[in-house]
Amino acid sequence: MRAAFIVMAVVAVLSVSLRADAGAASAQATLAWRACGGGFECSTLTVPLDYALPAARTVDLALIRKPAAQPAQRIGSLVTNPGGPGGSGVQFARAWAGSLATEITDRFDIVGFDPRGVGESSPVVCHDSLQAYIAADPSPDSQAEWDQLVKVNKDFADACAQKYGDFLQHLGTKDVARDLERIRIALGEPKLTYLGYSYGTAIGQAYLEQFPMNVRAMVLDGAVTLAGDVDGRGLDQSKGFEKAMDAFIADCLKLNCPLTKYGDPAKAVSDLIAKAESAPIPSKTADRPAGPGEVLYGLIEPLYSKGRWFELARAVDAGLSGDGSRLVELTDDYLGRNGNGYDNQSETNIAVNCIDQAASKLPTEYKDYPPVAAEYAKASPRFGSSLATGLTCKFWPAKPDPLGPVTSTGMPPIVVVSTTGDPATPYAWGVAVSKQIPGAVLLTFGGEGHTAYGGRNQCIDAAVNAYLINLKTPPPNTICGDPALLPPADEATPTATPSTTATPNGTASPAPTPRPSGTPTVRPTPRPTRPATPAAPSSGSTGGDGFRFPWFWAMTVVIGLAFAGGGTLIALRRIAADRPPPRTE
Repeated sequence: MRAAFIVMAVVAVLSVSLRADAGAASAQATLAWRACGGGFECSTLTVPLDYALPAARTVDLALIRKPAAQPAQRIGSLVTNPGGPGGSGVQFARAWAGSLATEITDRFDIVGFDPRGVGESSPVVCHDSLQAYIAADPSPDSQAEWDQLVKVNKDFADACAQKYGDFLQHLGTKDVARDLERIRIALGEPKLTYLGYSYGTAIGQAYLEQFPMNVRAMVLDGAVTLAGDVDGRGLDQSKGFEKAMDAFIADCLKLNCPLTKYGDPAKAVSDLIAKAESAPIPSKTADRPAGPGEVLYGLIEPLYSKGRWFELARAVDAGLSGDGSRLVELTDDYLGRNGNGYDNQSETNIAVNCIDQAASKLPTEYKDYPPVAAEYAKASPRFGSSLATGLTCKFWPAKPDPLGPVTSTGMPPIVVVSTTGDPATPYAWGVAVSKQIPGAVLLTFGGEGHTAYGGRNQCIDAAVNAYLINLKTPPPNTICGDPALLPPADEATPTATPSTTATPNGTASPAPTPRPSGTPTVRPTPRPTRPATPAAPSSGSTGGDGFRFPWFWAMTVVIGLAFAGGGTLIALRRIAADRPPPRTE
């Protein structure tokens, strides 16, 4: 979705340690763990800031683990990342562990870490202008609006550059993967067992590229493809959110949601967008009105989970009635606002994506923007024009070091999980990644929402758990959930001979005849991934009726905060790859 979201620095403000000896930068053999509540233990690992100069500056990574409940049955450590870029793995692990089956928590230490620059790992915090950044019209229709968009992007980049200098150059995913290798060594694991959601799948792929022989098992849920160009991926995401909005509207009509009083819910959504374009919608309880930016993110945020569709309907209804409060609150959810202000996922998102992706070819001058915006709007009427600019990374000081698809060999078979209705990491991406990685197996979830594993569907959980424990991959082309939700051929339906299709209760049934394959347009853009939030346990269905269970989300947040002790909401929202951030190009 629209995404987006140098070099003198005052080094003293960085929480990066400056050490000169090479020994301090070497991988530690052991970690000093301390109790940190809820049965968890916390520790810190020191790693090189620049792996080309390992004896120079270092950065401290925050780690957390919950030891295996049955030490005699312990297999090893299961390391996870929730997505982002910017998701706190420490906060996520606290909530996620409670969503896992006992057969996993009995046998594995559950380990999370905050990647460099995130959370408690020398965080980059420079978002004082975040509200102004978001408030700028994401689809400008005048030179003045374009100039404001240029200003907020430049101001944001300048603020981060002035505070953090060349530290920003070392936040890319290739370095995070090197950190993950140091974590494996420090944990004492001969091989890595890893489960990444959304952007966490990019970390996994970067690790496979650099350390293929050091993997025991790897699950990539909500996979981000690393092939192709930066701008195509943004358009893919935009189409994904259009598809999710269409599913929301169909559900709304079926269940007589609050928007049916306007006749056509689709027109109600379009009218809301137009209303905010005309003038910001006043807020009765929020701290600012809902302009075009807040409306965009207010629509996007609840599309990540079908359990939040009722909130979306209420927010659109309130906005049309002249109160933008709910839309602002949803935007702040998206941006990671908590009682202490905003977390640092927005700046981290930009910092990582501007390194990980090659330069955008989208317009950086207003004269070039209208025709491109019109083309994008054809593909994605509600969201397309908002991502048709190349401004975000134009002002970011760090040099790109783009990721690419895995070319290494020698890794064991891994499992790629992809959801047919995933708006943030489209199904075609999962199909592509499963083909790009040698020996990878695709596990499909026919359902709505972002990512699948961890309490959403018994069939998915059973297949992933069997793989993690016994290293037995599911049969190729296994489908959980509703097979009828497989997309048409031009959206990259899996292509292999029919094998088995797992029904929602986990039993196997004959697979439907596969549709012919198409060539997916799956090209990465710096839109970030959404951090994962553990889902409530389900009966194995495809997710229930979106408007009948608005309590689901509230309970997830309440339970997650109880585990996290008031930690960031980012770790409590269901992913998580790619969430369209504050305008990252």
